[in-house]
Amino acid sequence: MVTAKNIYKPKTSIHNDVEIGRFFNVSKNLGLNAKSSKVLRERVENGLPYKSFKTLEKKMGVSTKDLSEMLSIPKTTLSRREKEGNFKIDESDRVYRFADLLAQAIEMFGGDVKKGSLWLRKKRAIFNGHSAVIHARTELGAREVEKVIGRIRHGVSV
Repeated sequence: MVTAKNIYKPKTSIHNDVEIGRFFNVSKNLGLNAKSSKVLRERVENGLPYKSFKTLEKKMGVSTKDLSEMLSIPKTTLSRREKEGNFKIDESDRVYRFADLLAQAIEMFGGDVKKGSLWLRKKRAIFNGHSAVIHARTELGAREVEKVIGRIRHGVSV
């Protein structure tokens, strides 16, 4: 008899290790010490601290102005968030999105932060002449960047 139980096969431990590693790298890219994805999700929902932006800025090797433009967070809003201490949920989600893409790019280059960051910032034909970070300003664009990273990591031409 076919049941959902014997059709569904859980992810392999190797896949789970990759996902766990990615989670910890994203948390690290945000300067957080989240112990689980649930805690990280709650931090995003409650508003990431401003220091997460600064940690991501340093990790990516970009200026405050450049990162705020990549994240579509106006300079005046960024100044308010610095004073308030936390981002709003939608802004936090964008900061998280870039930290996640950075973690994937770093992983793609075997842990090399500089190469991962440069790859995200370099203009590429596959992104219509834009950089991956500009292409990823929307959720849809971010998913497309993730697909390209996945294809590269698996040796598939892009």
